[in-house]
Order: sequence, then structure tokens, then C-alpha cells
Amino acid sequence: MNKDKDVEFLATEFDMPPTKAAALVSSDPDEIVALAARELERRRDETPYGEAPIPASSESHPIPNNGGLQKPVINRSDYFRHYRG
Repeated sequence: MNKDKDVEFLATEFDMPPTKAAALVSSDPDEIVALAARELERRRDETPYGEAPIPASSESHPIPNNGGLQKPVINRSDYFRHYRG
């Protein structure tokens, strides 16, 4: 039985803090700390987006005259014309 894999499973599948997952897997306080530390290290190295493409930042593709906003703001009259028909 691999305790590191058990901690990883509990922390990932049940969205459990690594320290709580480690406490369920082991009763030795020193081992709990070590297991939780290894799980936190594993999480730090993993990207939350997996292999999904990440959109480019708006700073790399500036939109003219938007004042640095992430998305352009439409005029109020455009909003009512579009949504109220």
C-alpha cells in the first residue's frame, strides 16, 4: 500500500487538505507531516489547467481605446438596442 498515492487520492478526489488526508492515512505525527509536505510539493508542480490551452493575456493583444480593460465596454445605447430588440 502506497501512502503517498492514498494521500494524493484523498486530497484530489475529495478536495481534502493534504494534512487532513495524511492524518487519515497515518497515525504517526512525523509521517503525517512528511506525507502532507510531499503532497503539497506535488500540487505545486502541477498546473491546474492540465493540457487545456490558456488564452493569451490582453496585454499581449491590446485593444485600441479600451483604457486597459480586459474586455471592451459597449455603450449603454448599444446594450439596450442589442438586448431589447
